[in-house]
Amino acid sequence: LLVSAPLAFLYCFATIAIFTQHTKNIRISATDNVSSPSRVEDCNSSSDTNESDEECQNNSPDTSKRNFTWLLLLSMCSTIYGAGYIISSVTLSMGTSVVNHLIFLFFESLGSTNTMCGVTVAVTVMFEIPIFQLAPKLLEIFGPEKLQGIACMAYITRVVGYTFIPQNRMWMVLFLEPLHGVTYACAKTSQVEFAARLAPKGYESSSQGI
Repeated sequence: LLVSAPLAFLYCFATIAIFTQHTKNIRISATDNVSSPSRVEDCNSSSDTNESDEECQNNSPDTSKRNFTWLLLLSMCSTIYGAGYIISSVTLSMGTSVVNHLIFLFFESLGSTNTMCGVTVAVTVMFEIPIFQLAPKLLEIFGPEKLQGIACMAYITRVVGYTFIPQNRMWMVLFLEPLHGVTYACAKTSQVEFAARLAPKGYESSSQGI
């Protein structure tokens, strides 16, 4: 935790500084290499010559799903805004993964019981549910950029706060656990909107999957 917290702070601070300057709605138009759904539909319904069939095969993303996935990812990363956001999302996920897999070992070193560990999980989930319920309103008020920033700052506050908890004072962890709900709910809400915003028209779900 002493290592991951400073690294998370540096990563999040740098990426927040990048994409908070690009708060306008950005949508990347489909490139020539990524066919639009209407184009694919036209190809499926086309009964023209072999030349047109060959053209449809060359433009269809189904002919090479792997290349299509990379093209879609590159289109999302083709701006500073997109690249900065993805870096922020990946590093935040790395940090939360470290905490989720090792935090109970840390709690045991503080003298926690199995019951207290279970209570901490319940507290985190309790704060996720209302935030997800309010997700549409939060997006209207803050937008995906600020929600991602809120998620990063909540994570940083949480993991740094763990390091100040004294031995045999496990109950103090309960004041930090709600921040996990803030981190998870805000990050996931922001990521879904981000993918839908930057994806070429018709490929929002594919971008969210990536």
